[in-house]
Amino acid sequence: MVSTPFSTHSKIAMDALDAGKHVYCEKTMAKGFGGIQDLVNKVDQSNHVFQTGHQYHSSRLYTHVVDLIKAGKIGKISAFECQWNRHGNWRRPVPSPELEKQINWRMYREFSGGLVAELCSHQIDFANWVLGETPNQVMGTGGVDYYKDGRETYDNIHLIYNYPSGVKAKFTCLTSNAKDGYQIKVMGDKGTIILSYTKAWFFPEGGKKKELGIVDGVSGATVKWEKGLGIPITVDHKEPSLQALIDFKDSITNNTKPISDIKTGANTAICVQMGLEAMYTNSIIKQDEFKGFKFYE
Repeated sequence: MVSTPFSTHSKIAMDALDAGKHVYCEKTMAKGFGGIQDLVNKVDQSNHVFQTGHQYHSSRLYTHVVDLIKAGKIGKISAFECQWNRHGNWRRPVPSPELEKQINWRMYREFSGGLVAELCSHQIDFANWVLGETPNQVMGTGGVDYYKDGRETYDNIHLIYNYPSGVKAKFTCLTSNAKDGYQIKVMGDKGTIILSYTKAWFFPEGGKKKELGIVDGVSGATVKWEKGLGIPITVDHKEPSLQALIDFKDSITNNTKPISDIKTGANTAICVQMGLEAMYTNSIIKQDEFKGFKFYE
């Protein structure tokens, strides 16, 4: 299991594969295009299991929601609105100045992808999964606007990814306001599904509301409705990280490809690099013009 600073993932994972180990590598899978490509090549040459730690790919609730969306539950997808807001600065106490970057590595671009890699990557991975696509354009902004403490990675980020189907996916992370915390909102012309870590709700659009007996957010006798949240989507499921480890074990035992594998992990890692480039250079990043790098099929 690779659970180390972002910049070390690729080298450690490759060394583990060379040592004959199956590898579970936490998200984001690898830093930089060289690290991504080297790890993909190594896994392609290996007969060992490699699973990327985007654990919501293993969540039986999330897989059920993906199936519902693909079956037309919310109709034609219009947009994703995703956030992961927290109130905290990531800083840890440092006993000696020379240990600053080693302990607070998340704050320095040499080692870290900041909020995009550490948080948003889960939700970017989900959008790729639902759409069965990878983005063709990214724009965004951010800054060190609250914690004036010498950090290089941003304390707030705002990204928009455009997909070939026309869907736009927005991702926001704040570190100075935790309102509504983690949330994924998938919006379609027949309704919206809202996901938290372990719960999900369906909120139908106008005509569908009447069909279900819902008026102004109040349900009819036959429809369960949680005020302000919508109709609960219920399915038996384990905590996502636990389920991901069970799935990793099963992939090793049965010699099967993980659902969150090297290719899905690599594509999300590329999305992270595109988002960072968009913010750090204040430019629109188009995939077909971006350093000659292509997504993996």
